Amino acid sequence: MRSRIRIEKAIAVTDENANHKEEWTFYYMCAATVSAPNGSEAYEAATTNEKEQICFTVRFTTLLLPVRPKGYRVIYNNKAYNILGIDPMGDRRICMKIKAERENG
Repeated sequence: MRSRIRIEKAIAVTDENANHKEEWTFYYMCAATVSAPNGSEAYEAATTNEKEQICFTVRFTTLLLPVRPKGYRVIYNNKAYNILGIDPMGDRRICMKIKAERENG
């Protein structure tokens, strides 16, 4: 696990004009192994989508249990990635795999 990733959480804030907007705040930082999606996932992503997909493998921690695809994102190399899914990788609670795709922009 050679790379550092930051997980951010979306919170709703209200500005001075009572407009609601989403703001990203720091949630958790950890080491990760970065890899491309494997097998049919990579083929499917290449044929149906031009967005960059990536997988982050991190050590299991209970702090990551609340993380869901909606409301959280990963920052890696100063680029934001939307979380597509989280795989606990079995029942032994050693690692978790976070599948994500790069945000537009």
